[in-house]
Amino acid sequence: MGLKELLGIGSGGSAPPTARRPRSNPGYDRIDVWIESRIGKVDPNDPMAGSKYESLLREEGRRYPSARGRVIISHQGNDTIISGETMPFKGALRRLGGKWDPRSKSWVAKGRDVREVDIDGRSGLAGLREYIFKVRYGRSP
Repeated sequence: MGLKELLGIGSGGSAPPTARRPRSNPGYDRIDVWIESRIGKVDPNDPMAGSKYESLLREEGRRYPSARGRVIISHQGNDTIISGETMPFKGALRRLGGKWDPRSKSWVAKGRDVREVDIDGRSGLAGLREYIFKVRYGRSP
């Protein structure tokens, strides 16, 4: 399972649960299993736990490009036009209902309000970071 499936990106799911929810949330179990599959079981009292989590987040950050400064998002009526360096985000744009327009060399999402955060995989990492350090690890990074 990849980070996108874990975070529910493209599958109609939501971002990871926030730290305010109770620890017994079933979504946490899924996230915990994924974390342990990547870095093994980590004892929160281990002084190296924070650096292991940071390493995981850095590694995942390299796998998902940031849309910031690479795409241009504009709105015309109810449609969203996405242009610029869109190739790394092609799958996300398709999942959001975008269609490639070869004449304008841009993606058009008819009747949709697409924002940068919707196509940016790194925005999901912010929620994962919050979960790890506020809920699972119980400390600030």
